[in-house]
Amino acid sequence: CPRGCYCLTVNEGYGRGYERCQGTDIECAWDQYKNPTKFCFQEPEEPPPTEAECPYPCRCMTEGEAMKYGLDWCNEEQIFCGYDQYENPMFCFEEAEEPTPTETQCPRGCYCLTVNEGYGRGYERCQGTEMPCAWDARQNPTKFCFQPPQEPEPEPESKCPEDCFCMDPKRAMAAGYEWCLRNNDEIPCGNGQYCFRKPIQQLKTPPLQLK
Repeated sequence: CPRGCYCLTVNEGYGRGYERCQGTDIECAWDQYKNPTKFCFQEPEEPPPTEAECPYPCRCMTEGEAMKYGLDWCNEEQIFCGYDQYENPMFCFEEAEEPTPTETQCPRGCYCLTVNEGYGRGYERCQGTEMPCAWDARQNPTKFCFQPPQEPEPEPESKCPEDCFCMDPKRAMAAGYEWCLRNNDEIPCGNGQYCFRKPIQQLKTPPLQLK
């Protein structure tokens, strides 16, 4: 038998679901009276897919091209529509449906912005943390909560100890005042001022008069 065909009886051939080799009767075995007892059979060939036009707005392309552009099967079906110049099968594809991007509200005083928008305005992360507030169709975060930079709170004025006064260092030094210390450290009292005290006057004991 030709290549790809098998020498079988009629019952064997049709029993296996085979068809005549090359679509014709090719005898391959005979009895003593030269009557044919076997014929050449082959496995049934799959019929080539029927070309079809893609329904609007689907386009005909190879699966590789569709993956490159992120397309989906047309109507969620594998519709064959022909071959390309390299004999690669082509199918109908359509644009992937993207769900509506989602967005949530930021805490009070914060704004939902892209990273470029937020840092471009000189803002900082809302509450000091990365807080997504908008997502794309694939649930990747696209915006975050930002807030204007917070002004640092002024340090509360330190109260000077008893007998000490809150003064400007230059003025205090000019007046002959001494630093008022706490744990050997200067004591700030606000607005660039520090605690000072009057110099301690040491009483001089008069020398003893010898009689």
